[in-house]
Amino acid sequence: TLKKNIRRQNAMKVLRIFFTYLFLVVMALIIVVPFYWMILTSLKTFTGAIKLNPDFYIGLSQMNWVNFKVVLEALNFGLYIRNTVVVALFSTAGTIVTTVLSAYAFARIEFKGRELLFSILIMTMMIPGELFIITNFITVSKNGLGWIGSGNDQYFLAMIIPFITNISFIFFLRQNFKQIPESLYKAARVDG
Repeated sequence: TLKKNIRRQNAMKVLRIFFTYLFLVVMALIIVVPFYWMILTSLKTFTGAIKLNPDFYIGLSQMNWVNFKVVLEALNFGLYIRNTVVVALFSTAGTIVTTVLSAYAFARIEFKGRELLFSILIMTMMIPGELFIITNFITVSKNGLGWIGSGNDQYFLAMIIPFITNISFIFFLRQNFKQIPESLYKAARVDG
C-alpha cells in the first residue's frame, strides 16, 4: 500500500503540473493571438484584411511591408509618437509626485479631518471613471480653462493635468507607509 500511495502521489503531482502548464499555455495563447492577428492584418492588402473568411497565415510573398512605409511617411507618425511619449512621461511624473506626497501626508502627518478626507477620497473610488469624462472635458474646454477648442497649444495640459492623481495608488502607498514603524522614521530623522 505504501508503493500505491507513492505512485498515486506521483501521478497527482504529474497531473497537477500537466494541467498547470496546460492552463498557462492556453492563457499565453489568449494573450498572444490578438497581437499576432494585429501584425498579420497590418501586412495584408485591403481586400485581404476585410475578407469574410480571413487567412490565419500568409506567406512571405503575400506580405505587404509597404503598409508600414505608407503609415510612417504619409501620416505624421513621428508626431503621434512624440505626443504619446510627452503625455506619458509628464503624467507619470505628476502621478508619482502627487501620489507619494499625499500618501505620506495621510499616513504620517496628523491634521484635523485627515480620516474624513481620506474616507471621502476612498468613496470616490466607487464612482466609475467614465462618469468623469464629460466633466473633465467641460473643465478643460473653451468654456472652462480654455485648454482645448480655442486654437492654442495647451492640448498637452488637457491630457496631463486631469490624470496626474490616482486614488487607488494613494490608498495602496498609504497602507505601505503605515506598515513602516514610527520608530524607524524617528531613528532616520535623528540620523539626519
